[in-house]
Amino acid sequence: MNDIYSMMFIVPKLKYYRISLFKHYNHHQITLPIARYNESSSLQYLIIDHECSFSELLLLLSYTPQLIRLTIHKIYFNDSDNKMFTSIKLSNINSIYLNLQRITFSQMEIFIIKTTSNLKRLFVMINSENIIFRSA
Repeated sequence: MNDIYSMMFIVPKLKYYRISLFKHYNHHQITLPIARYNESSSLQYLIIDHECSFSELLLLLSYTPQLIRLTIHKIYFNDSDNKMFTSIKLSNINSIYLNLQRITFSQMEIFIIKTTSNLKRLFVMINSENIIFRSA
């Protein structure tokens, strides 16, 4: 998984990327380091169609400062994700689609505030069986 994402970030003119994994795929953690200044990608549209935690997403977003649209299927929040919220700002992003799994309202609010500044569209899909949508 890390190799796939690493290769995606080094393609110089890549604007759109969709990564999908089969349902029976076991979740493997994305363990890339946070991007340094010279490691940014030209990616503008990113679709993540596999299970992903907020901490993994924040790592991926550190490589994509040019991102305009972000779609994430099957995103969830761990208690350890609280430590990962940094000052990653996506000044170009204007549209986010989230399919939320296991998250509180407060956790989602922190993510939106900490990562976006020019957001115009936010689409949220909630799996009511797996989500706790309450203020913590």
